[in-house]
Parts: sequence; C-alpha cells; structure tokens
Amino acid sequence: MLLNVANQLFIKYFYSDPHPFLFDGYTELNKIKCDRILRLVEEGNEHAIGLIAGITTNPLFSPVSAPFGGFHFRNNQIYIREIERYLNSLKSYVIQEGLKTIEIILPPDIYNQSMPKL
Repeated sequence: MLLNVANQLFIKYFYSDPHPFLFDGYTELNKIKCDRILRLVEEGNEHAIGLIAGITTNPLFSPVSAPFGGFHFRNNQIYIREIERYLNSLKSYVIQEGLKTIEIILPPDIYNQSMPKL
C-alpha cells in the first residue's frame, strides 16, 4: 500500500535526487501547474522506492512540468521484486483514488547508469 507523505518525510527517506527535475525546489516551483503534488512511498519501515507525481483533473503524472521525472531509489541495489511490488501498489493506489491514467516519463540512462534496464 502506498502512502502520500509530507515533503519533509519524503526528503528524510530520499535525501538525494537522481536528477535535477526531481529536486524538491524544482517541484515546489512548478506545483502551481497541477492540482496537487503526491510523494508516494510504501507503507512500512523500509522505503526502497518513492515517486513524486502531480495530479491534474484525472491523470497522475511524473514529471511535474519537466522533460522527464521518474522514481527515487533508496540505493542502486534494488531488487526487481521491490520494483514490481511498488508498481503493483501504484496501480492499486491509482484505482483507489479513481484516477484513469498514469504517465511516467523516465530519465535517459545517463542519469542512472547503475540501475538495471527494465
């Protein structure tokens, strides 16, 4: 299950940003371009993956007004089962919230060369 957490808590879990468009200041600067900002983490003690996304009318999207967005990772050693669990939780969250679409534009490989290619 995913939780929408406060900005300060999200920064505590993911203290470095994988690229400039996921930087907190950038998100705050562009938050007026959507209805609300979500900072989604899995419920529980270990937060391996996080997502900053915006919602406008109906779609959930990442990036928030940028060429690409994507996910925050606790470190570069994320197991595929953790990614699958997070994506399944994201799908359930979107259905529960009554949203119709998810749009996530991932960054080019140059921003995270150590992550496995999916």
